Amino acid sequence: MNLVRIALATAALSIGVGAAQAERIYSPAGKWVTNGGESKYEISLCGKKGDAICARMFWADDSSLGQKLKTYVGKDAMFEVPRTGNQRWYGKLDFQGNVVRGTLDLTDENNIHIKGCNGAVCQTVELIRIGK
Repeated sequence: MNLVRIALATAALSIGVGAAQAERIYSPAGKWVTNGGESKYEISLCGKKGDAICARMFWADDSSLGQKLKTYVGKDAMFEVPRTGNQRWYGKLDFQGNVVRGTLDLTDENNIHIKGCNGAVCQTVELIRIGK
């Protein structure tokens, strides 16, 4: 009977360790491009605890949307957006000059999903990591 308990306890521990190892923590710090390629952002960790997000647009292309975005090159898109969970941040975002509340989810090491809402109107942006 003791061998059965030991086997069950060992199995439970190995499942728990496997689940903990499967949940990876990625850093959003780095350079990112929108999935349409019209603008690029540099994201850094900031704030008192070092786990908030700051972001600044550093490039926009020559497309019609990129031309509109060039006004925001060099300006903050996010300033100390606090971490609210594992791989999630929530706070004020600047979408093309409009300050909205939104979430940033780091879906994996190389992809970020951003959703910003101003009342009932919401917009999403996907970012892809540039290099490593």
